[in-house]
Amino acid sequence: MPMLYTFGLELNYHLTLILSCTKSLAINILYPTWINLVVQSYCLLCHGASKLISDLIVEIKDCSPQEFTISKQKDILKMESTVHKAVLEVQSIFSLTSFLICIVHFCVCITILTAFINVTNSEHSFFVQSVNILYFVNSFGGLLACLWVAGACPNKAKNFKEAFGRKIRERKLHERWVSEVCFAESLNELSDYTLTGCEIIYFQRSSILALSGTLLTYTFLLISWR
Repeated sequence: MPMLYTFGLELNYHLTLILSCTKSLAINILYPTWINLVVQSYCLLCHGASKLISDLIVEIKDCSPQEFTISKQKDILKMESTVHKAVLEVQSIFSLTSFLICIVHFCVCITILTAFINVTNSEHSFFVQSVNILYFVNSFGGLLACLWVAGACPNKAKNFKEAFGRKIRERKLHERWVSEVCFAESLNELSDYTLTGCEIIYFQRSSILALSGTLLTYTFLLISWR
């Protein structure tokens, strides 16, 4: 139960208990409950965008070279443009929020890691250690969720470009006698769908190992500073 400051006022036991429980509830609603809800919403939106791109990839692969006409290419690129606009909206809404949440999760992780390394088992009860483990798992899991789920968007975008370009090449090889304009040049203009936190933190799956190394580095720096 969190420490309760009463500004010198004398409160009876029941009122103190009620205020302490209210304070504890308010703290837990803010962290981790509210933060987890925001992370979950962010991940659901990113997963939805990745799923839409995956559906477009499947549609391209299922389309034969003969069916992959200019009209078909145009329709697919229109749908991709719609997904891209949705991703831009997610980026504009969650850019600052995702950055702040990642900072909070990162600070919690290094603080708890430092406590585990510095403090002996006898100094903390089993309950306190269990709570610390849960907080660490929650924070590290939140960071992993952002990197893994939001990091799927760039991977899907890369797969989309490859599938689209491959299908255009197949059509050119199959329809040698057809001289038509295609949208191959448009692939270079497509976004890579990389989501960021204030353009400081880039959510990519390749950053997961770097995150683990950074956590350990800052943990040992904090230990040496203490």
